[in-house]
Amino acid sequence: MKGSDYEAIGWTLCGISVLGMIAFISIDEAMAGQCCCFGIIGLFLANHGYDKKKKEQRLRLQTVYVQPNPIVVQQPIYIPTPAPVPVPIPAPALPAPPIPNPPRTVPEQHWEPAQWGEKARNLELARDWEGAAQAFQKAGLYAEAGRVREAHLEKDKDEDKVVVNIDRIGDNVLHDSVMYNEDDTDGSN
Repeated sequence: MKGSDYEAIGWTLCGISVLGMIAFISIDEAMAGQCCCFGIIGLFLANHGYDKKKKEQRLRLQTVYVQPNPIVVQQPIYIPTPAPVPVPIPAPALPAPPIPNPPRTVPEQHWEPAQWGEKARNLELARDWEGAAQAFQKAGLYAEAGRVREAHLEKDKDEDKVVVNIDRIGDNVLHDSVMYNEDDTDGSN
């Protein structure tokens, strides 16, 4: 039985005993004493039911309900196997192209005039005037060698010279100079 059932029975007995005591007090005092005993038993049952109900509530709060996992049946997964990939057949290897022989370099002392002319033009583009003039001369192009020397080398030499025009600065030299005689050794002017 549950604690609440014991409690209900106990309080019912208490209630009936109280009513019986009231009814039997005036008629028979012995019966009233028996009703009093039933009332005390009813109070013990009600108290016991109350304690049992409290324990049931505590147990209910402490009880953890574990819900069983549903059983899941998995269907097998069908994974199609890929179709075999055809392996390409390698094409026959082509023969390697022949490696051209590197041009032979001829030392400068054995060059042809055309090679010297090409070198002279390249040196002129590089503004190596002296080297260009010499290369033109080795190619036999003397007019070209003269042109390079006249245009660049001899012109540069003329620019290095300082020309002093005495006519224009003569008056300044006379007025600003101090002249002395070397024969005069006493230092007087």
